[in-house]
Amino acid sequence: MGDRSVRETQTSSSSAGVRGVTPRALAIALALCVLLNFLGARSYIMVNRYNGFTDHFNTIGVIFLLFAVTLASALLGRARRRWGLGPGELVVIYSALMVACTVPTMGFGGYIFGITTGPIYFATPENRWSQLLVPLIPGWAAPHQASAVRWVYEGMPAGVSIPWDVWLRPLLWWGLFACAFFLVSIALMVLMRPQWVENERLTYPLTTVPLGLAQSVQGAGLLRSAPMWAGFGLACFLQLYNWLPSAVSALSALPGIPLGKTVTFPNLGFDMVFSVQPLVVGITYLINLDVSLSIWVFYLVTQFEHWSLGRIGLGDTGPGEPHAAGGSALASQQVGALLVLAVASLWMARRFLRRRLTDAWNGGQGGGEVLSQRGMLIAGGIGLAYMIGFLARTGMPLYMVLPYLTLALLVFFGTTRILAQTGVGRLRAPVSPGPMMVNLTGTDAFGARGLAALGLTFVWAGDIQLFVMGTGSHALKTIDDVRLRPRPVFWVMAGALVVSLLTTFIVYLKVGHDHGWLGGYVWYFQMSPRQHWGWVADCLTNPRPPQWTSAGFMALGGAGAGLLSLAHLRFVGWPLHPVGLAISQINTVYWDWSSILLAWLSKGLILRFWGFAGYRRSLPFFLGLILGSCVGSGITVLVDSFR
Repeated sequence: MGDRSVRETQTSSSSAGVRGVTPRALAIALALCVLLNFLGARSYIMVNRYNGFTDHFNTIGVIFLLFAVTLASALLGRARRRWGLGPGELVVIYSALMVACTVPTMGFGGYIFGITTGPIYFATPENRWSQLLVPLIPGWAAPHQASAVRWVYEGMPAGVSIPWDVWLRPLLWWGLFACAFFLVSIALMVLMRPQWVENERLTYPLTTVPLGLAQSVQGAGLLRSAPMWAGFGLACFLQLYNWLPSAVSALSALPGIPLGKTVTFPNLGFDMVFSVQPLVVGITYLINLDVSLSIWVFYLVTQFEHWSLGRIGLGDTGPGEPHAAGGSALASQQVGALLVLAVASLWMARRFLRRRLTDAWNGGQGGGEVLSQRGMLIAGGIGLAYMIGFLARTGMPLYMVLPYLTLALLVFFGTTRILAQTGVGRLRAPVSPGPMMVNLTGTDAFGARGLAALGLTFVWAGDIQLFVMGTGSHALKTIDDVRLRPRPVFWVMAGALVVSLLTTFIVYLKVGHDHGWLGGYVWYFQMSPRQHWGWVADCLTNPRPPQWTSAGFMALGGAGAGLLSLAHLRFVGWPLHPVGLAISQINTVYWDWSSILLAWLSKGLILRFWGFAGYRRSLPFFLGLILGSCVGSGITVLVDSFR
């Protein structure tokens, strides 16, 4: 109790804490944000290869750049001490990069161009998108000039200039939307941080590596650990060795080192992937044993459930929908569990939230946060008002805007809660809010323009696996851990967002006009617009009522999560965590479940025979697996960007 009192005294005002926002930290942070977005966007335009650089909460690109800066700082610091960066400065850089990484690909940039241009470029006489979709999409939200759209997909003709004016208006409105979502996300995480960090003691496992790197500049920590370098070398070698044949033609015959195998079970009607991914193994080693056990156990259980539902004709509960993990039935079941976890988190914090919001409304300043309590309310209110107005302007009926936005924010919030509590790095939501709303209300509730508006929401709320609410919560945790002076960091994070948006927009348009998007990553530029707008077109041509079976599976998942939560709280040693049910069939668990099993088994055996001391001694090796994987992957992206 005494330690906590001291800490509260130290953070009682915005002037308390370690200074981290120095001119050089700011300059390095913004420069690295530009580089991160440049590499993330350009690599996917130039090469049709998934790289994961800025796609997941693993934040490969962030760790890659932070490691490079830390290593350079440690070397410079040995030459002259004042040349090296301090831990606070590294945390400022990390916080900026955690905002920046959400922009170039999965979080925003990878979808905004394909989604806004897809109805024009992929329109054919057969799908009739020119008549069915294009008239419903506002000109301020998407470019409607067919030649400009064609040039960026196929490359610009010689002697023609990039038509920047065609793109300026839609990108301005979408950029402001990204800023509004940033304000809402950071305000919500500022509101919840004391509850999660100080009251509930959530562990935020994904902050282990960046904090370890920050501490390394003081002469100890990861960079001086031999086991870390052993894990680093192994993971980096595997990453680079398996990439070389695709990058260097002279090495195309080089035999790869297989890290996974897909096994088909014809009688059961599904495949299973058995793989060993060093990055996943390293991250899972940081996770509590009950969580990692639950993930792979519930994956196997729901695989059998999927087979059983297929046998009785309930494998698919309705029309197909984008991003439904495991099919419509199991996706509904998972999101039911996710929503229960989100609501339960808010319910447990109800007294804390009442006091905090009352203080904010009465003008309380608060301390130790990147925003004052009054600033938190203002920022969140401005961001929320813009998001509501934006959705209404795109054509969503006003009476559906608030239900949709509430559902979407609950999905984001629940996913963030799971991320902070468990550290599952390749986490994603099991559904998209748009199709889920249609399942609950039917298509008539939205109308034609409302369905087109739902199509546009796939830009930011479709493939939910990297977003500012999740990354920002981890930035706030590291700021608190190093007792950094918090208020200036908000402006660095806001600057990182603006710089990242500008960089991403320019790179996609400039490199696209020079080389054409069609030669890039096929998911972003071809499959995604066809799948998302194909769903919207199907909803328009085949109106559907509410899908009550999906609602039933949602209720089933919610009830299951509730019972598992109760058992976890009431029975000492209860082994299964409700998180496993909420993400049991997401595609990353499909790929990673056996790596999660391996990490669970390794950690369990080490704790069983060597105790906590053995776990502490082995931990640097697994952190090395994370660092080596990120650095190896970062090198491949760096090379691919300039091929």
